[in-house]
Amino acid sequence: MSYRISDIFVSKHLIERNRSRSSIWFSMAVAIGAFFSGSISAYANNPVDLDRGRLLVCRSGADKCLDKIVRQMTKNYRHLGCDHNSAFALLYLRTTESVRDAARLGEFRDRQWANTITPTFGRYYLDAYELWKRGHNDGVPEAWRIAFDAAKHKSVSTLGDIYLGINAHVNRDLAFAQYRVGMFSDDGTSRYADYNHINTVLIRARQISFPEIIATLDSSVETTPLPSGIDLNIFAWREVAWRNAERLAAAPNHKARRLIAAEIEENAANMARAIAAAFPADDSFNQFRDAYCAAHR
Repeated sequence: MSYRISDIFVSKHLIERNRSRSSIWFSMAVAIGAFFSGSISAYANNPVDLDRGRLLVCRSGADKCLDKIVRQMTKNYRHLGCDHNSAFALLYLRTTESVRDAARLGEFRDRQWANTITPTFGRYYLDAYELWKRGHNDGVPEAWRIAFDAAKHKSVSTLGDIYLGINAHVNRDLAFAQYRVGMFSDDGTSRYADYNHINTVLIRARQISFPEIIATLDSSVETTPLPSGIDLNIFAWREVAWRNAERLAAAPNHKARRLIAAEIEENAANMARAIAAAFPADDSFNQFRDAYCAAHR
């Protein structure tokens, strides 16, 4: 059975179902990790900085931090032109703008958390892209390398580029970013409710970003079916990311934390390979996509 992209992004009941079945999703994530064979030693040796707070982009939690990351993402998107990285960049820009708007409207209990997690999280993507663009691949997480290389070689469809970016950012980066920001507010309240409210913001962002992607980058996106046999439920991915952040926070020492980080890295990379295989693109598709973008962007 296949689905359109809109079926995954706008189904409100998926959010409620995921909240009630979070332990099931986490068990599935562990099973997925067992299913994808391979050693995690390469990832364990990758320099993953887990010093909490070291990479926080906005320690003050001020509104200006969100404004700054939006400006940086806008600049990044404009420079991409019709590069195949542009679809994810546009989706993420509109998502970040939607989080900023939600924060300004008072939708989060902890506004400073929204102002801190959003730019901290955003820099994981922007910094990985800058390293890749400069040829410093040793510093680029594998899930991101697969995504950026696929865009460079035009080996996947537009939806493939989008899902490769989402996978690297959610299945890899999100747990690290949330762990660094912290699982609790200063008053001891869990940040899970605010974290989950992002799901509602994602639905709104989808309603803004996908019509724009279709109008300017690739008109075939809305009618492209999602492949069967691969779980692309972003809300489920976000639930697993929260659980992984909890695991990082609860780890008894740095060694244990690095092993958890290695699992996160490996699972995200394996999912990236599965996505790349599920969304192949041929020359005729790329010719259409590139010509469409050149004419409409």
